[in-house]
Amino acid sequence: MILAAGAGAPLSDAAASDALCREGNGLAAAGDMEAALARFEEAVRLDPGNRDAHCLRGRALSVIGRHRDAIDSFKQTLRLDPRYAFGYAGIGNSLLHTGRPRRALKYLSKASRLDPRDPMAKSASGDALCRLGRHADALKWYDASIKAEPTAVAYGGKGGALRELGDHEGALKMYDRAARLGPDTADTHHGRALCLEAAGRRADAIAACNRALSLDKWHKGARATRDGLRAAGRGG
Repeated sequence: MILAAGAGAPLSDAAASDALCREGNGLAAAGDMEAALARFEEAVRLDPGNRDAHCLRGRALSVIGRHRDAIDSFKQTLRLDPRYAFGYAGIGNSLLHTGRPRRALKYLSKASRLDPRDPMAKSASGDALCRLGRHADALKWYDASIKAEPTAVAYGGKGGALRELGDHEGALKMYDRAARLGPDTADTHHGRALCLEAAGRRADAIAACNRALSLDKWHKGARATRDGLRAAGRGG
């Protein structure tokens, strides 16, 4: 039995489950996802009918890379509430991370229909289309995501699509916006480097690679791009 803080009165299982979810959210925000997951697991145990607890558990599982377990948790969310947009978005994102973009797109599109204001499902739909090689179609979803709420994720995704379509100048503008909104994403800086390389700005491209590697020293793309630029400079 869980006691209410400072009151000594027992909380109901439902109230205790909600309290654990709030505690888990705080831990997740602080970066301790394993501890957050433990709170969400306990919240589900106390109140199996708590839709949000299942959804939060799914998100935590996805963040730590347990995508198949995350899908099971999101499916339970949808059993409790078949019109819960975040449940569909969660399954879609997990499918995307397990290499199933075509199936992911169906869930992400459903999430966007249920909650047209959610920018992340739209951005993830763009990511799925890019994985399918449909970069021009992806632009529409990134633009819809940006219209709903400008985010670094959407600008970065749009930058990647434009780069694949050969518009390096337009892509660089999108990556620059992404970097302003979310400066600590290595992929964004690597994308900038590729566009700068295409524009012949070798020194700026190397600096962008260095920035990416300062954020993720294992970023293979940034390291390979930087090594290639340095080798080309020595050869010149």
